[in-house]
Amino acid sequence: MHRRQDLLLGAIVTLFLASSITSLWLERRHEQLVDNVYRNAQWNVTQMLLRSQRLLFELRLFKLGALSFDEVARSYDILWNQLDVFLVGQETADMRQRYGMGERLQALFVEIKGLEPMMESATRLQQPALAGHLARLQPLVEEVNRVGSRILSSHEQERSVSDIRENLRWLQWCQFILLLAGSLLVLALIRANIGNRRLARLDPLTRLGNRRALHERLAEHGGEPCALVVLDLKRFKQVNDLMGYQVGDRLLCQVAGMLAQRYGEHAFRLGGDEFAVLLVQTSPPLLEAQCEQLGQLISFDFACREGVFRVECRLGIAFLHRDHATLLDEAILALNRAKLGDLGERVHYHPALHEELRTRLDEGTGTDRVH
Repeated sequence: MHRRQDLLLGAIVTLFLASSITSLWLERRHEQLVDNVYRNAQWNVTQMLLRSQRLLFELRLFKLGALSFDEVARSYDILWNQLDVFLVGQETADMRQRYGMGERLQALFVEIKGLEPMMESATRLQQPALAGHLARLQPLVEEVNRVGSRILSSHEQERSVSDIRENLRWLQWCQFILLLAGSLLVLALIRANIGNRRLARLDPLTRLGNRRALHERLAEHGGEPCALVVLDLKRFKQVNDLMGYQVGDRLLCQVAGMLAQRYGEHAFRLGGDEFAVLLVQTSPPLLEAQCEQLGQLISFDFACREGVFRVECRLGIAFLHRDHATLLDEAILALNRAKLGDLGERVHYHPALHEELRTRLDEGTGTDRVH
């Protein structure tokens, strides 16, 4: 049972961690997709188209003498830098793969670099070779513009937006799973905490409430009339010594089962062979009959492999009048007096017991417990 619960808790923790990692990865991917649409597609590609067309147009104007060399050189340097960044940048990798954009820009870049010797001065740029460069640049620029326009088309934009939406849906699912796993983890921790608190109030051998549970029950009971009966098993030490602790434990469990069946959550084990029963809705006239029933319940023949022997008990009884804090001590004091044997098997607490037991201790006759 505990192994299954541990495996379930481990699975929930694993699901929580996996969802967290996946959510972080999807958020990063979402940022990249948005950046790809609004920066790469809209800005880099658009700038590439405009700059390439502008350089081609300005070279033609310079050839006609309608534009200065400095303006052409500035446009050339800007396009050179943009092509260089676009062809090697990580953020433009997706754009380069679409419709062969990378190959076309590489061809355009090679041709642009072929102009570099001519861009050193206005005199060199006016050489007849410029016409050949313009003839080669024209189809390259047109092809780049054709592919770039296709990338910037509504269809491509819709595909990019669809990718963003799909990624966002996965991100929302992961966040939902993360919330669910977190909720299950919190519930598991709450359940484990409740289980631990419950175990802290149970006797591990008999599964009855322990001394702590008894004190909590007395505190919850308040000042309503009730009685606490503490009992122990006669000759239990002899059972342990002669037949072994396993037989003694079996006897304790059988007694605990009988008390739990009869008194339910009002039965407790204090330790050793001492048990306690809280009698609620009682009164002094009813108490004697209830104690008689309890004594008869714990009076039976216990059978084991070594033989059959009689089980009987002694009772210490205390009736709650005002303060529940001293009720257990009073019942234990009455049980200790019953163990001396001269007042019978059932002893009711009364304040004179304190002085009587103190006197016996002074005389040295009441220091040992009778089992």
